[in-house]
Amino acid sequence: MKFTVFSRFICGFFLLISLSYFANAGNEWVEQQDLSKNWYIYSPSWKTYLPYVASKHFSYQSKSLLFDTHQTYDAFLQIKPQEDFQLFVNGVYQKRLSKGSEYLLNLDSLMKPYRQNQTLIFTIYAKNLKGFPAEIKQLVKGNQGQNGFLNYLSRPSSLLNNFFLVSTILVLFLFSVVFRYFPRNFNYFFRFSDWINFNYKEDAVLISVFAFPNILMVFGLSLLTSFVAFYHSILDPIESAQLKLGSNVLQAEDALLFVAQKSILAFVMFYGRYLVYYIFTSLFKIEQLAKPHFFKSVQANIQFFSILYFGLFLIYFIAGSAYQPSLEQISFLVDAYFLVRVVYFYFLFKNSFNLNNISLAAYLLFMEGQVVFFGIRQLIFPNYI
Repeated sequence: MKFTVFSRFICGFFLLISLSYFANAGNEWVEQQDLSKNWYIYSPSWKTYLPYVASKHFSYQSKSLLFDTHQTYDAFLQIKPQEDFQLFVNGVYQKRLSKGSEYLLNLDSLMKPYRQNQTLIFTIYAKNLKGFPAEIKQLVKGNQGQNGFLNYLSRPSSLLNNFFLVSTILVLFLFSVVFRYFPRNFNYFFRFSDWINFNYKEDAVLISVFAFPNILMVFGLSLLTSFVAFYHSILDPIESAQLKLGSNVLQAEDALLFVAQKSILAFVMFYGRYLVYYIFTSLFKIEQLAKPHFFKSVQANIQFFSILYFGLFLIYFIAGSAYQPSLEQISFLVDAYFLVRVVYFYFLFKNSFNLNNISLAAYLLFMEGQVVFFGIRQLIFPNYI
């Protein structure tokens, strides 16, 4: 019966993936406005911005676009640098835009921090810039609707389609294998009722940390965290040194290398935590806590990151590729999770073991603080610590 329910759940997600893939596959970018007559140059003598005139300003190394911050554009700026560009916003250096890459900057999201100013000044600087940057276009999505929480930098929808299609199939396949052949292990790690149960009980699946089904579940958790990390890099591509976007296609080998490295790092990190738990429980004289802490940590992580990953997938399925949660919001959810987890672990272990409360609190604050700064969060959000 349980297998039938889980099979239906998997089939439903495969249907969602297929619908999402084909619903977004036909989305086209359409040029909203010709920017050739909208470029400006800064005149030191006049101390203001003047319209670009080819006969006078052809060799100027910086050119600017001016946008009214109180206007809603519902548009993106597409940038395909033919040489390395330096991007400035309101005179402040922002990013290096690499030659051969492609960037889509959401205008409305880009202007949010500058609403107090009347004008947003978008400036491109290049040492050999001749004429205005024709590689910059103002585009709209063919099916674009109302505004949502947008990240100001995004990538083409085909990349997100392929990412969610492949990653969701892999995650569901792995967890399906565990559910089919090791149902007791699957039920333990996905037993959400444990969050309201503050009594730890030994279970047959917890006999060995290195039992094969437990290794599979830790590997599944490693995949989930690597996929969330990859999604982070899709939303914020120029912060990632490993992901290179040329034209509209991310090379498959770059994506596989990124996911493989993150998965291996996460897998080693999760099992390395067990060794750390063993050492520090001995130092705090609470040796009986090492294995329970490891299993409850893996269980909580699997549940949270499964919800986070499939939540991101549902947002993409419902809202489309133009609407993406901000990285700050996702990072805030991860922070909140770790805070709740510390409190949960404290009351769970306090009620289940005969421990000194001060030693337990000190141990958890020390160990869980390490996770925040040097563990999963650093693996996924290195730029938002």
